[in-house]
Amino acid sequence: MGPIRASLILAVGAVVATPASVSGQSAAGAEDRPPMTMTLYGEAKEAGGRKVTHGPMLGRAGERSMGIWVRTNKPTDVYVYYGTEPSRLSKRSKPIRTRIEDDNSGWMELGGLEPDTRYYFAVGFSDILHQAEMGGSFRTLPSAAQYRNAQDNPRGLFNFSFAATGCARMGFGGSAGYTPQRTMMQQHGDEALFALHAGDYVYEEGRHAQVEEWLWRMGRHIDEDPLPKNVSVAPRIVGAWENYKIYLDRNNYLAEWHRHVPTYYAFDDHEIINNVYGAATPNLQVDNPKRLRSALYRDIGLSAWDDYLGWSNPVEDRLNTVFGKAQLEAGSDVLYDPEADFRELDLERQNILHIHWNRPTDGTPRSLNLEKGPGDPNAQIYGVEEIIDRNRLRLSHPAKADTAASPYTIGGEKWAKFTVGNVEFFVLDTRGNRDAPAETFDMNSEKTMLGARQKEWLIRSMKESDADIFVVLSSVNLAIPHLHYSEEQEEFVGPDEAWTGYMSEREELIELWDSMPQPVLVIDADLHNAFSAKVTDNVWEFTASPINSENQHTFGQEGGRPSNGVYRSGNRDVDIRWSTFSTSGTPRGNMRYPVYVMVKVNNVFENRRKGSEPYWVAYEHPQVIVQFFHALTGELLYAESVVAGLDK
Repeated sequence: MGPIRASLILAVGAVVATPASVSGQSAAGAEDRPPMTMTLYGEAKEAGGRKVTHGPMLGRAGERSMGIWVRTNKPTDVYVYYGTEPSRLSKRSKPIRTRIEDDNSGWMELGGLEPDTRYYFAVGFSDILHQAEMGGSFRTLPSAAQYRNAQDNPRGLFNFSFAATGCARMGFGGSAGYTPQRTMMQQHGDEALFALHAGDYVYEEGRHAQVEEWLWRMGRHIDEDPLPKNVSVAPRIVGAWENYKIYLDRNNYLAEWHRHVPTYYAFDDHEIINNVYGAATPNLQVDNPKRLRSALYRDIGLSAWDDYLGWSNPVEDRLNTVFGKAQLEAGSDVLYDPEADFRELDLERQNILHIHWNRPTDGTPRSLNLEKGPGDPNAQIYGVEEIIDRNRLRLSHPAKADTAASPYTIGGEKWAKFTVGNVEFFVLDTRGNRDAPAETFDMNSEKTMLGARQKEWLIRSMKESDADIFVVLSSVNLAIPHLHYSEEQEEFVGPDEAWTGYMSEREELIELWDSMPQPVLVIDADLHNAFSAKVTDNVWEFTASPINSENQHTFGQEGGRPSNGVYRSGNRDVDIRWSTFSTSGTPRGNMRYPVYVMVKVNNVFENRRKGSEPYWVAYEHPQVIVQFFHALTGELLYAESVVAGLDK
């Protein structure tokens, strides 16, 4: 049974709220007011031309807070009306301010909530609610204080469940259909406190959208309205925005899921461009110019990802992408931007600069117009060596040509972590900083997938943590290769997209994780098959894929691994306990085995001491129960249990 949802909003409270200056502000301070009847509407004209076009979507779940995102047809203030009864939404939040530079999207943190409580909500404007179907409900996280007792549960541990998915291709290529989220809502809508998505939320569609069309849809005109700076610098960002709107428009069940279950997101290649690598490698040298063009779309694609999904991840000290246009001289390593203030850069964290490819096909997966070369002669990846002054940077290598307005970006870090109870979650960036991968199982490879700074952060954070269990959200697979078919060699060959293409770094992490007192559960996707694999006694891999994509990968693309049993993954034997799979003779149209994962953290057992009051007793060794379900039927396919704190 899914969460109870209001089919009709009867009354809301009228509250005066001070507008927030930017999106993403806290909404603490909402007040109760006597209810007043308000009109629900279906036409934007009834709200002065204002309309919520996408959302709401939930994220950043907390004990006393919840993140809420919306998109509107024009920049405006959107309010959240909410309460604990579906027919009486007696509180109103501070506004979510949607901004044109974020594609008219925005988010805020709804604060001042009670722990472990179901709230009902709807979004609207200062004087009118939006359509009834754009309401939802959510449950806040439990609080340790609710479960704590000095004798048997002094830490206040509690049980909780979350969902995990990945690879959500829709609409072409023989996908599984649009109903997986309906199954998840029906089966687990009340159970899942939040969800993890392990990348490939979108696949490249709508990337050809033009700025003129984007402005027209917003009621603006390119000759009359100034462009936001990010669109002026990177006009192909409108295609990335369009990609998310297509997916949210296409699947009503997906939109409903997001109105009831907050989600955290890793990104993979398709949020940028298929099989992207080298985006943090200065002066990237590649045989195929498509590789450089793909890498140079990283900041553009991930800026759109931030606007639609990435806002939900609690990134420590979030850095926004810098957009600008630079003057460059042939043979000089100095970049000059008269409108910039580079003194605000943190070179430890923002030291890679992209001069864009700057063609209309940027962001598309196909090799169109590559023979013409880049639109900007200085298109390349540069390291930032020095901040000379407010307007000038010293780059890692000189420009090739004189240019007056080369479009550039300087990206920000995307990895994140958060804690629920005794479990710490790490959301990795496995695409934005990776080197070109090695061939399969190159044990001498020193190539990095994470980059030095992210790896240092991950290792330090784990060593300093007092959590009982670690969950690592990685967009790509830990133990199983992801290869490509070579027509010339008539076999599957590298480069390897998975962690098996970065063996030295993979082994460093596995050895660290295996030595830790906490079990490490790696949840990933990318390969369009689901796995449960015991990597070591302390390290497990659970592949939650695909939720909607077809299962086009066969044993050959996956390194010749067995359906289950022992598989030699580089220098170690991995025990594949269960998997979905397709043999080489399976027609691609029949490769439809969509899967989602439900994870239950089992920390306590309920006793009854006096009357009906629950009394929670903590297990000496918490358990994590991982269940794989068929996403179209809800059938339980496989389950695994991992017990924490046992002697090794």
